Amino acid sequence: MIVISEDSRTWRATRAGGWVAVIVIAVLLPWILGSPANIGYAAQIAAYGVAILGLNLLLGYTGQISLGHSAFVGVGAYTTLLLVTDRNWPYLETLPVAIAAGFVLGLIVGLPSLRLGGLYLAAVTLGVSVVFPLVIDRFQGLTGGPIGIFPSNQFNAPSWFLPNGNAEFRSATAQYLVIIAVTGVLFLCVRNLVRSRIGRALVAIRESPISAETFGVRVGVYKTLVFGVSGALAGAAGTLLMIQTPLANDSTFTSTMSVFLLVSLIIAGRGPLSSALPGGAIYVLLVILIPSWITSAGLFQNREGGGGIAGVLAGVALLVFVFILPSGLVNGLRDVRQRYIRFVPRAGAAQAPAAAESASGGSAPTPPLTCDQSRPVTREQDPVDRPPMRTEAPETLLPRHPSPP
Repeated sequence: MIVISEDSRTWRATRAGGWVAVIVIAVLLPWILGSPANIGYAAQIAAYGVAILGLNLLLGYTGQISLGHSAFVGVGAYTTLLLVTDRNWPYLETLPVAIAAGFVLGLIVGLPSLRLGGLYLAAVTLGVSVVFPLVIDRFQGLTGGPIGIFPSNQFNAPSWFLPNGNAEFRSATAQYLVIIAVTGVLFLCVRNLVRSRIGRALVAIRESPISAETFGVRVGVYKTLVFGVSGALAGAAGTLLMIQTPLANDSTFTSTMSVFLLVSLIIAGRGPLSSALPGGAIYVLLVILIPSWITSAGLFQNREGGGGIAGVLAGVALLVFVFILPSGLVNGLRDVRQRYIRFVPRAGAAQAPAAAESASGGSAPTPPLTCDQSRPVTREQDPVDRPPMRTEAPETLLPRHPSPP
């Protein structure tokens, strides 16, 4: 097994090389995929990855279950479409407004978390996702109801971007690059958040709310705040989805989306921030690609309920991953990597050979005792002034009065 100390030259080179490879592949991916449809799928993976990132911040760092994220995504999407259609705002300028709207809705939904938890909180958030399409139908004059909102002006590539390329390829590539850039900025912000004092407080709340409150952590404030941040990320995901596909109606953001977002996060692995993009890929695979492949293959055409095959496959995949990889796909890959490559802290680099030998199944040799360690400590060398050991029971422990007959 290879053991690499953190903050070493090898560790910095490995980390820098990994980030450079990820950025290069992300930028060149449209030319690798080629088809505008495949580029659109990649953009949707990034957009849904932002929504799963917010859900992971809520579930993985505070242990709170939410089944209402479809409402947060829908608020961000409708905010963008209304500003673009009625006010002629550019798509990117609506992003801060959508984030603010999602944050406010997240704070409102997060208020029950002060008193509720577990399945009760999940039931409350599920009610929010169920009520949201009803609200869309109730205010048809504003939201369009079942017809929805479809703005005439879409997000198109500027004239200087790939001037000699195909129009569809230029538009799909420009949308993808903008979505990837916003996704990277949001990932960086969340990464800095979880590594700050707020992130440590969230982990403390997840492990033991009572202990966290004992040490001065305002549990109620942080629980409500993380709901707001999660809703803000979901609102940003709604804007990114509208950049790629500017259409929303009452059947777009339903409770089914919330369930599939949660299932995708569990399969990908809650906790690591890097599980957000694999979770987005799993969501697109289950909700978009598999039903499309089944329809194109002509399966279940004359079968009632054949369109629900995606839900069946999602349930089967969830059961398989719970038994095979209970910690998720990303955490499972990390465990496999640690069998061959292990990163240890700089202070623990001296214990790296012992860790490697114990991991390989052998027993690490016990270091020999030095002269100072093997010599017994006398009372003159003991820095702590301890009272002499009593060999007899003190008189104060004896009963002062004789017991009654």
